[in-house]
Amino acid sequence: MTRSSLYSGCLLLAILLFSCHRDSGKETITVSGVFRNGAGRSVFFREMTPSGIRTLDSARLGVSGHYSFSLKRGEAGFYVLSAGDHQNLVLTLEKGDKAGVSGDLDSALEGARITGSDESRRYGEFYGESMANLEIADSLEKILKENLGSDEFYRLSTSYDTVFGAILQAQRELEKNYIREHPGSLSSLLVLNFSFGPEPVLSWDRDSALFVLLDTSLARKYPGNQHWLFHHQRILEYRREARVKKNL
Repeated sequence: MTRSSLYSGCLLLAILLFSCHRDSGKETITVSGVFRNGAGRSVFFREMTPSGIRTLDSARLGVSGHYSFSLKRGEAGFYVLSAGDHQNLVLTLEKGDKAGVSGDLDSALEGARITGSDESRRYGEFYGESMANLEIADSLEKILKENLGSDEFYRLSTSYDTVFGAILQAQRELEKNYIREHPGSLSSLLVLNFSFGPEPVLSWDRDSALFVLLDTSLARKYPGNQHWLFHHQRILEYRREARVKKNL
């Protein structure tokens, strides 16, 4: 074999290896970072599907607090970083994403710093605002329960109804604006189904236009995606129920 043909063969092999590595990276989701005050604790990486949540991987934190998860995925989806029963952070990721999540495990995981995934960061900001609204509502309800049977209860309950109504309306606007601004974002499905109490804030009866907007936008961007398909089937069911009621 001549030196020229040997060189050409090595160059071709290098190109093939590089191409395989590059394509492999495009199919991979990576989440890594550092959690302070987490030495000895386990961090779990889970996937949310329409049928439930399953654990994909876990890591036991060392003194440095560094962790890293990597897996191949063909479609966009929802993932959860967990460090305990009440330490959960939802991420929206798709193949090729390299997200960084770092924070302090002595604080709420939801407050961790997210980089490398705009959609995960955006939903994290929405979740933070929603939790602030919910905390105010919970505080008001606590005060009301503490005064049950007192002379002040009627006045407080009337005030509570007014204030809670305003908080609920603010939450509705927060969710509606998010979906209108990001109709092609998978995280908008999380917002659409966000519960502010026992029931989601948005409903098909009052907000069907937002349901349809998401359906058509996600169908174009994520055709065949399991989360879009589940949402689409729900809309078909809502419409079927509406036809049945109309014919009664």
